[in-house]
This record gives sequence, structure tokens and C-alpha cells, in this order.
Amino acid sequence: MLIQCPSCHARAKLSDDHEGAKVRCAECGRVFLARPQGSKGSVASGSSTGVVIGVGAGIVVLLFALFVMSRSSDEPVEAQAPAPAPRVAAPAPTALDTGWKNEHVQAMVKLHTAAFAGDRDTLKSLLHGGRIWAREHTDAAGVLDPSVAPFDSLPPHERVVALDRWAEELCAGAAKELVADWQPFDGELVEQDDSGAFVRLNAKPRAGGVESRWIEWHLAKDGTRLKAWKWERWLSPDEVRAAKKKKGYEVTTLSDGSVVHEREPAPLGHLEDTSAELRQEIDRLLATMLDLELTKEGSRARRRLVEIGRPAIPPLLTKFYELPADSEENRIRCNMIDQSLSDITGQSFGYAPGEAGTAAGTSEERRDSSIKQWFAWWYKNEKRFTTKSSEDGLEGLIELDAKEKAWLERNK
Repeated sequence: MLIQCPSCHARAKLSDDHEGAKVRCAECGRVFLARPQGSKGSVASGSSTGVVIGVGAGIVVLLFALFVMSRSSDEPVEAQAPAPAPRVAAPAPTALDTGWKNEHVQAMVKLHTAAFAGDRDTLKSLLHGGRIWAREHTDAAGVLDPSVAPFDSLPPHERVVALDRWAEELCAGAAKELVADWQPFDGELVEQDDSGAFVRLNAKPRAGGVESRWIEWHLAKDGTRLKAWKWERWLSPDEVRAAKKKKGYEVTTLSDGSVVHEREPAPLGHLEDTSAELRQEIDRLLATMLDLELTKEGSRARRRLVEIGRPAIPPLLTKFYELPADSEENRIRCNMIDQSLSDITGQSFGYAPGEAGTAAGTSEERRDSSIKQWFAWWYKNEKRFTTKSSEDGLEGLIELDAKEKAWLERNK
């Protein structure tokens, strides 16, 4: 019987009697059960053959892997194009808000609020000094006075004085009735370019009432900001149409029994035959006359308006209608307008601007009626009036029916 040591694989020959007996390997000294080579449990047969097969299979697999790798390295690798980047849609341009929330509209709203609050520092920060200065020193033909230095070249204290004056005008001066006294509630950006913008605000009286009006603001670039340099009343198409519908006048009996001709007031434009130069002069004279701080200049302006005569009547009537007699200063301004109209036309409709109940005052009814009577007179006489007449103010100027003539005869 041939046996093999399971440790060192040394072979030995034993008799069949030794099968199943423990024997010691002569080479390594290990003790193991003697079994014929190739029998069940024989280490020599099972383990040796398995090792050989396993090693052989591993070598085959390794050779196959090396073959595949060599074949792969010989073939050129086709470059893979990078995946295209996903298309990102360009953001749509943001539409310019030209309504109430527009930054320039809100800047002019802020200006109205500052004028009402008397916040002169905020006003000055919103005014374009250079453009206002140039506007003040430009004649009716639009020519800047060459003898006047540019605003930016003035000494600092002179620039401060000018800005203070303009802020005061918006708070309490001639422009108060157009700016401080009106609260914007709507507006629009009409036009804008690289040099400036044009804004309109719809405003209501802060004192209350259902009336509304549009105010135009012109802005120009001052550094990186747009600032205001011109402001004026604007008549919307609706207002123009409404004014055209209000034709005629009505005979009204006041609470004291007086019978008068009245017409609802409405803003009036310059006469069509008034030149652009004369229009600008009238507007400047009217603003100067109503600036109570400019006493001498105001007196000269009023005399010049009376001298101009007929073309000055529509602006005077419009301002007369727009000015509320709610303060001593405004009552003085209203009286100056009434006197100027009387000096031009020779008419008088009993307007007394003093406080009601005083010797110099009349009731609110009488004051309102007086203004309406002025508008009725102008409606009747706009086409034929040239200069004041020394005759009776109503005679020949307003057409009276028989009843009205009888009343006028009784009350002469």
C-alpha cells in the first residue's frame, strides 16, 4: 500500500495491515492515518489534484485577461464629444414701470410731501439749481442773459441763498398753491431720455374737496440723479372738454337778494393771438406780483400787467379761481388779482377778501359769487373787449332781458 504525507507529500510503502493505523512521516514527523493513495480522505489525491486544477484555471484566466487588455490597448480610442451644455434662456428685459410706482413719479410725490411739511432740506436736494437758475435768467425769446454767471460758478453762499429761495417758494410762496397745497394720488412718466424726464401728477386739494388737477414736472440730470427744474399746471383732455361744455352763464339770486350773472370758473388758456413771448412775460409778471416778499418788484409787475391789458385777463382769472382765500397771505393775493382785473376792465363785482364778519370782508358766498361773475363777464365780452370803458360796467357789456333791466334800474 502506497501512502503520502499530507504535509510534505513524502511517499512511503506500507503493508495492507497498516491501513487505518497511525503512522509518522519519516521526513517531517507528522502523524496521520495511513490510507491508500487515491482513497476517500487521502490528502495526496484530493488536495494535490485540486491545487493543480485551481492553479491551472487561474493561469488561464490571467492569460485571457492579459490578451483582452492587449487587444484593447491596440485599438484607437474614439474621442467622445463632451455633452452639450443645457441652453439657458436669456432673462426677458424688465418692462419700465411708467405709472405710479415709477421712481421719478415717486420723487415728485416726495417733493410735494416735503413742500407741505416745510421740509426745505429735502426740497433743495430734489431741485436742479443750475436749470432753475438758467430758467429765471432766460428772456421771453429763450435767450439766456449772457451777463449772468452760471449757477455752478456762483460762490457757495449765493447758491445756498438761491436754493433756500426756491424751497421757500414751494412751501409758502407763489408756488404753494400748485405744490404744497396739493396731494398727489396718481401719476405717470410721460417721457424719459438720457438728459431728463417729464412727469405728470394727478393731485387733490389737501384741504379737502372733490376737485383734482394735473401738475407737470420737468426733470433734468444733475450728476447721476434727475432733479426738478420746472413745474406748472396741465389741463387734461377731459378738463378741456368739460370746460368747452360749460358755455353760457346763469342768473343767480344771492341770499341777500342780489341778482347776478354767474358762470362756473374753469382754467383758461392764453388768448390765441397772444404771442409766445408775451405769454411768458405775463406768466413771469403774475408770479412776481403774487410773491409777497417782492414788494417793489410786485408793484411794478402789477402795473405792467394792467398795461398789457386784455391778454393778461385769462391768466389772472385762472389764478383768481385757483387761489383759496384760506390764509391772510392768499387773501392779499386774491385782492391784488381783483384790483388788477378792475384796473384793466373797469369792472367791479364786490369782491372783498378780508375775513368774513370784518369791515373789509364779505361772506364766502359773496366771494365765490364775485369770482363767478368775473367769469360770466369774460364769457360775454372776451371777443369784443379791448380797453376799459368809463361807462357803467354792465351797460352794453352784458345783454339783459327786460326783468334784469328793471332790477338794474331800481338798484342804481
